[in-house]
Amino acid sequence: MLPRNQRQELLSRAHILAVAACAGMSASVPSPDSGTDPTLHDIMTVGKRHIESGYKLDIQAKSTTLAHVDGVSIRYDLEAAAYESLRLTGLGCPRLLVLLVLPDDESLWLQQDGEAMTLRRACYWMSLCGMAPTTNRRSVRLAVPPSKPVHAGGLARSHGASQTRRAAMNPWRWVDPRVGEVRLDGVRRYLREHGWTEEPAGPALRFLHGEGGPSCLLPASEGAGDFASSLIYLLTTLSELEDRHPDAVLEDVLRMQGAAQSAGAA
Repeated sequence: MLPRNQRQELLSRAHILAVAACAGMSASVPSPDSGTDPTLHDIMTVGKRHIESGYKLDIQAKSTTLAHVDGVSIRYDLEAAAYESLRLTGLGCPRLLVLLVLPDDESLWLQQDGEAMTLRRACYWMSLCGMAPTTNRRSVRLAVPPSKPVHAGGLARSHGASQTRRAAMNPWRWVDPRVGEVRLDGVRRYLREHGWTEEPAGPALRFLHGEGGPSCLLPASEGAGDFASSLIYLLTTLSELEDRHPDAVLEDVLRMQGAAQSAGAA
């Protein structure tokens, strides 16, 4: 029989894959293991075919029976190496921690009969993007918000009126054509107005929010090949930090950018 910790890990992956299937997403597992577990892929319809759209989500799946759960947070000790991987900015796609909280009694983990299969208790997600580096050698204590459960409604792509709602796992499943209107100076102005500072980081700019707070990277030139993808990642990271929809962040950036351009023209 597999050790208990490996059984927990497999249950965490099974939970994520089941939710992804209900949300209409495909999944893949990297080989060899490169620090993420399943990668979830958005599916688009082209004619009568269903193909990957190119938007995806990397998941680091964890499971525990030891987390302290209350109404405010789920306190969990994450390995320091995993923490450092998950806090990186400027990646090609978002990367999330997903934590399955299980009862200590293993007999309660999975129960089934002819009518239902029940996996206790729930998975919760958290973005560590931009968090401060750690000097801890073994683990980092996290406060995972219990308000962010993983469920199919949150994974599904938002359309039409549903985009006005904040979905439980949807901040990064977002593209708005107006992103092409955003200029680097507009982003810099928005960030300065919201308390961010900037510093050069090679061919990029690093934006910092307070001592030990989150940081984000953006190419220093709009002509950089990864400027658009980095900008989308920055805007959706800001939406998570500010706890509002990416559309609202984008609209504020464009509004401030337009005001500055009008003032310059005058």
